[in-house]
Amino acid sequence: MKAPLIAICRHRMATDGQGVTTLVAFHGCPLSCRYCLNPQCTDTDGVWQRMDAEEILQTVAVDDLYFQATGGGVTFGGGEPLLHSDTIADFCQRCPPQWNITVETSLNVPTDQLAKVAPYVSHYLVDIKDMNPDIYRRYTLRDNRQVAENLQWLASNVGPQHVTVRLPQIPGYNTPDDIAASRCQLEALGFSHFNVFDYIAPKAEKKAASNLKQLLDLRSRFGKVAIIVAASAGLLGTPAYGQNRKATKSVAAKKGVKPTRPEMVIGRTGGVPRNDTQTKARAFNIPYRPGESNKENRVYDVVEEMPNFPGGTATLMEFVKNEMNYPEAAKKKNVQGRVIVTFIVEKDGRVTNAKVAKSLDPLLDAEALRIVGKMPRWNPGRQNGVAVRVKYTIPVTFRLP
Repeated sequence: MKAPLIAICRHRMATDGQGVTTLVAFHGCPLSCRYCLNPQCTDTDGVWQRMDAEEILQTVAVDDLYFQATGGGVTFGGGEPLLHSDTIADFCQRCPPQWNITVETSLNVPTDQLAKVAPYVSHYLVDIKDMNPDIYRRYTLRDNRQVAENLQWLASNVGPQHVTVRLPQIPGYNTPDDIAASRCQLEALGFSHFNVFDYIAPKAEKKAASNLKQLLDLRSRFGKVAIIVAASAGLLGTPAYGQNRKATKSVAAKKGVKPTRPEMVIGRTGGVPRNDTQTKARAFNIPYRPGESNKENRVYDVVEEMPNFPGGTATLMEFVKNEMNYPEAAKKKNVQGRVIVTFIVEKDGRVTNAKVAKSLDPLLDAEALRIVGKMPRWNPGRQNGVAVRVKYTIPVTFRLP
C-alpha cells in the first residue's frame, strides 16, 4: 500500500535523532493546530509522492553508510506518521537492523497504531502541545484523552527513557506556569527527557524557512531548542525533496521562470536501483551469491507477505515481556537497553538461526536469544503465494523498574 508523503530530507543532524538522519514526512494529520508549521500535510495539494515501504527504503538506502557510521537512521514525521503505522512497520522489517528509527508524533492516534511500530522504534519525539485539556482543545480543536492514554502506554510498555517530550510555549494559548504543570504530570508518569521551547511566530517562521542560511544562522545563535519548530516545518538538510509546490510555483512566477517539478534524485544517482540485486546486496553488506534465487532453501530478506507472530505485534510484545528473566548480574550493573536479534522463519513457521545483530551486554544478549528460541511457530512468509524462508529482525528491550 502506498502512503502519501510531503517530503524526504537527507543529512539532518542534531534535530530529530542521533547521528545523521533522513526525515520521511507523511501527509495527513488528525489535528487542526492554530499555528500549523506544516500546512501542506493537510492540504489536498500537499502530497508530493506516494510510496510503499520498499520504495521508501530504496530512496533512503543511499545514506546507509552515514547511518551506520554515526549511529543515525530514519526519522518518520509529518503530519502524523502513526496514521501510516503499517507502512512504517513494513519499512522496519526491511531496513538494516543497525539503523535507529525515530518517530515524531502527537500521539493523538489509536493505541493499536502505536503498538504496531513499538517493536522497531528506538526513540519517540512527542509533541504534546499542552497537557491541559482546555488549552489543547483550543489550540488543536481536538480532545487529548487519547494522547494521555498513549503516554501511559509508552511509559508501561516501552519505557520513559525512549521518549523525549516536547513542551512548547504557544503564544496566546499557554504560559510558563502551564508548561510547568504539564511537566509535573509527565514526571509523575516517569518521563524525564523534555524539550522546552517557544513556538516561532508564523511570519517569522515563513521568512526563516524561505532562506536556508537564515535557518542555519538561527541554529548557531540559539541552538537546537530554539530551532526545533523550524526544523520540523522547514525540513532542514539538503536536498529537501518535496517542498511546497505552491510556494515553488509562486516564487518562480515572480521571477518569470518556468517552475520545475521536484525530482526524486535518490535512487537515480547513487541510490539502490530497484531491480539490481547485486547493487542492493552491496548497499546493505549482504553477501551476493549469483544463482541463489533458484535454490529452494534461499533465505529472503523481503517477501510479498512477511512472516508474522500468531496474534500480531501486540501479542509478540506480550510474549517477550512474559518470557523475560532479567539476569540478576545485569540488574546489579544497572544495564538496560535493546538487543537486536535476527533469525529465520522457516517455511513451516519454525524459528531458527537466531543471532545477535546488535549487542548490549553478554548476559542480556544470551537472554534475548533464549526468548527467541522459545517462540512458538510463526505464520510463515510467502512469495507468490508459496511459503518461503525469510530473515526477520526484532528488538528485545530490557528495562529496569
